[in-house]
Amino acid sequence: MPEIQRADPRQRRVAMVIALLAIALVTGIYFVLAGYIDQLRALPPAQAKPALVSILGWSTAVVCVMVCALGWHGWRQGRQIRSAGRFPLPHTKVIRDTIVLSGRDAHTRGRIVQGIGAALILSSGALAIAVWRLLSFVTSTPTT
Repeated sequence: MPEIQRADPRQRRVAMVIALLAIALVTGIYFVLAGYIDQLRALPPAQAKPALVSILGWSTAVVCVMVCALGWHGWRQGRQIRSAGRFPLPHTKVIRDTIVLSGRDAHTRGRIVQGIGAALILSSGALAIAVWRLLSFVTSTPTT
């Protein structure tokens, strides 16, 4: 019978509170930006363009930093899983009952987690480059 790491009820509650706070934060940001963008719609395109470029640039920067940080965390976790030869890592609190993988299975899981981390980091860079090129095109094009 495989070893099962039992869920930590306190950790489950903490994860749920964090998820609810994140949802509330994103909803608040959406309504603030929606109101701001509605105000920009009333402006002529030449006056609204710098603000829209700024919004796109800053929001892309925030998303890229967050995705890159998540990728870096995944890369580190994958490396730790591979070196420990166990998934989930020893002394990790889990939010649901989890079958413990060890040996080759844990090593494979660690490689998968590292691959996902690398993909997130590369995707973050690709998004930053794509938006930078888009913004450079938009700002160099005259507004009529």
